Amino acid sequence: MKSYLAVFTLVFALVFVGCASDKELLKKTKSNDIEVTVTADKLIKDYKDNEVKADDMYKDKVIAVSGEVAEIKKDLGGFPILLLKAPKRWIKVHCKCAKETSSKVAKINKGDKVTVKGVCLGKLGNVNLGGCIPQ
Repeated sequence: MKSYLAVFTLVFALVFVGCASDKELLKKTKSNDIEVTVTADKLIKDYKDNEVKADDMYKDKVIAVSGEVAEIKKDLGGFPILLLKAPKRWIKVHCKCAKETSSKVAKINKGDKVTVKGVCLGKLGNVNLGGCIPQ
């Protein structure tokens, strides 16, 4: 029983901390101009070719990424997620959108071409953006 309580507490803490950082990322997205505009294919290629160099180019910057929507879903915290695909690549651009954009994300369909503004968080499996706002 104690182990279940410990796991629940850990999950709750991670979700709570994640929400605070999501708010900070959204604030950064809203209050800053786009520093880099890139396609999903180019962003993924840059990270695949040299992750260190790509981090220097994109990480912690407000970027605009355009590409084709591969998937639309929600994470455990209820945040809308857009996954942008790149031709001939298994890695995707994972765009965690602000909850306030849910109605906008609901109008997007798989296969649509979109541009998403957000803060690049680097690569961990996929290339990740947070605080995203579909344009």
